[in-house]
Amino acid sequence: MDATSLQSSPPRDSKARSALFQIVRQRFGMLTGYSALQISLQAINALTGFLLIRAMDKLDYAWFTIAFGSQTALCVLADCGLTSSLTTLGGPISREDSRLSALVDLIRQWRLRFMVTASAVIIPVTWWMLFHNSASHGESMAIIATVVLMGYAAIDSTVLLTANKLSNRLSNVFVAESLFGVVRLILVGVLFAYGGNAIMALVGTAVASLFQLAYLRYKTLQVRGISAKSDPAWNSVIRSQVLHVFPIGIWHCVQGQVSTTILTLFSTAHRIAEIGALSRFGFVFVIAMLPIGHFVLPSIARCTDRNRLKRLAATTLCAFAIVLFCIILLGSLGATFCLTILGPNYQHLEVEFAWLLGATAIATYGHAVWAVALTRGWVHYGWLEIPITIALQVIAAPMFDLSRITGAIGFVAVGSLVHLGVGLVLLVRGLRDHPAAKGVEAQ
Repeated sequence: MDATSLQSSPPRDSKARSALFQIVRQRFGMLTGYSALQISLQAINALTGFLLIRAMDKLDYAWFTIAFGSQTALCVLADCGLTSSLTTLGGPISREDSRLSALVDLIRQWRLRFMVTASAVIIPVTWWMLFHNSASHGESMAIIATVVLMGYAAIDSTVLLTANKLSNRLSNVFVAESLFGVVRLILVGVLFAYGGNAIMALVGTAVASLFQLAYLRYKTLQVRGISAKSDPAWNSVIRSQVLHVFPIGIWHCVQGQVSTTILTLFSTAHRIAEIGALSRFGFVFVIAMLPIGHFVLPSIARCTDRNRLKRLAATTLCAFAIVLFCIILLGSLGATFCLTILGPNYQHLEVEFAWLLGATAIATYGHAVWAVALTRGWVHYGWLEIPITIALQVIAAPMFDLSRITGAIGFVAVGSLVHLGVGLVLLVRGLRDHPAAKGVEAQ
């Protein structure tokens, strides 16, 4: 028997090695193709952003920066735990199209109600910021209308993109993102060729967003089949998630507008345009974050093994920290070249560029940590971030010159550090206290 076992062992080992090689080759090919596609897509988005900077004067670009900040704030307020509820509830049913479709419909209804409420807050704030930066009433109304339209498209698209990621239909995600990028680049190219302003640039972005939403809705209808009934337990889980995340969502909305608000109060529209232009290099951090959003978070949402969950979280965050360090290092070394891309109006901002790289890296790492925690619904006591941030920013405020870009960036970075610290505490506690680690069952 022993001799037979020894003789049959090498073929089995050879088959195992061959199977492992096939898996590694398949994963490597998928990762290579994904990386090439995402780099191309982000290059398109970056080119679009740089064209916008060169096509508009500083005042127009200041309005454009305010509008995009308002749209981001609208999306944050319209979410407030709904995306994390979708991943928490949707992970275990990601292979059941009918039930996942019912959950998606429920989340979309919640987000639409949240958006209507959020608009009542965002619209007057955006109007005030535009008025203080020399926009007329007509220009303000046009900009706000496009902000609401872009917000609606982005909010609905986010839900559908998340559902496609959960069900592992990544081709739909890639096509939708590519469609948005290409249509927007074409429209901005026309703007750059024939001249234009902030309103035309925003309208072009809104049109691209609607193209993306139309495609996602079409693909969703193709696979949903007969929609199952909504589970009554879902609403209670969503309410619980929203109650824990809602204060944090409002706070992040405020924090996301801090730098623009500070410069509106203490500086000029030129400074707002400059920080908006520098922020365009954030696309590099977006590229770094994409594999986490497309691959890691859906895997974490579906994971039921506690040890594997720990390995996924630890490996992801350690690797991500190394990537962010490399981005800061390379960006600092190539600062002169990067600023040349923005044009002559921005080439003097080398110090501000270095500050922005560091602050964006901290914020991005914090977002990654929170994304992992939110995917599993580990958000209890996350609201403690708010009083801690307020206390530290009050203490730190006298240390920064808030009329300068570096002062505004440093002030915001204090909040980002608190965001990162609280996120790490939530993540560690979640991994420790949820031995089953089974999505909704862990609630």
